[in-house]
Amino acid sequence: MATPVEAVDPWADISFGAGPRSFAFRAGQLLVSRAGLAALHGVFDSPVQVISELKDLVLVQLPTGVKAARVLRVVADLRARGFVAQPNHVFFADSFLANPAWSANPAWSANPAWSANPAWSANPAWSANPAWSANVLGGGGGGCSCGTGSYVTSTTTHPAPIHTLARPAQPPPPPLEQPTMAKVRSCEVLVLDTGLAATTFLPSFFGDVKPLRTTDVDHPDESGDGYIDPVAGHGTFIAGIIERLAPAATIRIERVLTTFGDGDDAAIGGALERVLDLEPLPDIVSLSLSAYTEDDRAPAAIAGAVAKLQDRGVVIVASAGNDATCRPAWPAALPDVVSVGAIGPYGPAPFTNFGGWVRACAPGVEVVSKYFRNADDGSGTLPANTDLKDFHGWATWSGTSFSAPFVAGVLAREVITRDISAEDAVTRIIDEPSLLRLPLLGTVVNG
Repeated sequence: MATPVEAVDPWADISFGAGPRSFAFRAGQLLVSRAGLAALHGVFDSPVQVISELKDLVLVQLPTGVKAARVLRVVADLRARGFVAQPNHVFFADSFLANPAWSANPAWSANPAWSANPAWSANPAWSANPAWSANVLGGGGGGCSCGTGSYVTSTTTHPAPIHTLARPAQPPPPPLEQPTMAKVRSCEVLVLDTGLAATTFLPSFFGDVKPLRTTDVDHPDESGDGYIDPVAGHGTFIAGIIERLAPAATIRIERVLTTFGDGDDAAIGGALERVLDLEPLPDIVSLSLSAYTEDDRAPAAIAGAVAKLQDRGVVIVASAGNDATCRPAWPAALPDVVSVGAIGPYGPAPFTNFGGWVRACAPGVEVVSKYFRNADDGSGTLPANTDLKDFHGWATWSGTSFSAPFVAGVLAREVITRDISAEDAVTRIIDEPSLLRLPLLGTVVNG
């Protein structure tokens, strides 16, 4: 086995906030309106650099050495002058432990429920868990406190995880047969994630799952450090969940996240804007990623694109996040998005975010789906590690990352088998008043 190389920290360009209302953003990057771009001229000793242009916003890189605190002062000044301005917020895949915020959250790190408390792992009396009953059901029932306090920004990065967060699994039972209907409607689901596993490592699929572009693929070890990257295969796993629930759906994947789980508002918003140019439009877009933002403001690029897609009838499904908080996580908390928290066999997952902004919940604990297959044919195509040989096309994983595509798959199946629109499927599966709901986790969806 080859000796692993020491990889460069893939999160080195991310500024992480500290404290109870933290957020992450690309160091020195701003999203501003075009008029706001003009207002930046002369603010710094060196000119700002335009990185990319979206339909309504411009992504700029400030001069080298501008500290995080000054970035936020510039944002505040631009807003005070009437311009749109935000840091380029970083989003993380919502597979469990991929988001660095979890380790600082006392609701998770201090709560024995996640590892040892039978209240969630074995005991159906989930409401006996003090973390859930105090945080979610406390305050007269349904109240929660997400903390206040000031933002504290820092240029100190959190180290990215090294090993894959997935674990090997055996194949589950075969999926149920698709019901036969007199009239069957097509349904396309677009997954914005890490891409689809490269051909050498791709497991077999029952349905039609393809990358949207030839570049929308991922490999097990893109960092070259000898380990499977933490969320490599994330998009493949998610596509497998959807196709298992709706094997007649057409599933496409576009890459917006690295195999270390990070993306940003400009890149994801730009991808959503490109969706507007597709013909036909997808029925459903699945987003298993989230971010907290400065001042808890909606992320400018993603929010604008999501609203335009919704105006054209596209249903957006997004994961709620894994930090055991009711603080709004974006894009799940955007208006009319189907925001999805996680449940396990006996109630709410101990890591799931919650709140009045969460519309649905679905299985997210030890989910089994498709993953990289071992392609060690002697050609040297495998990374120099031992863990890939343990995976034979299937893995188990936890997180709201996997609850969201579960809901997307159930919605797609409803579209196909009942010959209705995706919006009508949401009405039937999520909004129907008689459906079972959990406090601050919304409608229970278990397909």
